[in-house]
Amino acid sequence: MSNAGPSETAVTPRFEPIDADRLRRFCQTVFEKLGMVADDAAVLADYFAWTELRGLPFVGARRIPEFVARLREGGTSLPTNGGATVVRERDGFVLVDAEHTFAQISGSRGMSLAVEKAQ
Repeated sequence: MSNAGPSETAVTPRFEPIDADRLRRFCQTVFEKLGMVADDAAVLADYFAWTELRGLPFVGARRIPEFVARLREGGTSLPTNGGATVVRERDGFVLVDAEHTFAQISGSRGMSLAVEKAQ
């Protein structure tokens, strides 16, 4: 048994700031290499940069490996139809199927459809 105290055994991670545009480019490249179309990869890249710029790292870039694993393991699908297939539509609403893709993408597409309908 060691007599070392917590300060002697703990490893403090070293974080360095990264430019938001560099983070966006990195994220976009990662998701495009996994087969995502550029527009959808850009939505995720903007999301990760947005969360980091607002001091929300717990939902930010450190989750990129989780998102990659979800795609590789089939828990999340690559978006089709911009991440939201219209299932039903009426004057006042649009019901979409997100097809098991990332909420950031399907939510963005759903909001765009809602704005179009409101105009």
